Amino acid sequence: MIRAKFTLCAVVAAAAVLAASAAPASGAATRAEYIAQADPICAKDLRLQGRALKGYFNDLAKERWRPAARKMSKAIPPYVEMVGDLRALSPPAADAPGITDWENKLASQIPLARRLASALRSENRRRIGKSNNRLIAASTKAMAMVRGFGFKDCDEV
Repeated sequence: MIRAKFTLCAVVAAAAVLAASAAPASGAATRAEYIAQADPICAKDLRLQGRALKGYFNDLAKERWRPAARKMSKAIPPYVEMVGDLRALSPPAADAPGITDWENKLASQIPLARRLASALRSENRRRIGKSNNRLIAASTKAMAMVRGFGFKDCDEV
């Protein structure tokens, strides 16, 4: 009896997995639909980044490394969430390769931001400069990848 219940559960579970994998993705059919889904995610991140990084550049200019490190560290979790939310969206098939590359470029900034926060905490000017330059370069490349795509907010993250 227990064996029969286990077998039945296994069959039901396998059928559920097959049904889920056979179901069509509820992704965007057009670029405009994808932008309509992605831009609010990016807008939320930009607001959260603005709050977390308030005074950050002033701290850098005045070489207040530890307060800048705290602000950078606070800005990372919302950014990680944004990248995850964007990756959960399904872009239109024609744009999928470019969007995937862009999402990967966004994700590559996470360890760079963590390294910058670490460098700021250590108050090592050389590491700060190097980490900051790498993060800026990666951010610039990511923005360039989607410039002209039609985003309102996502080309600014």
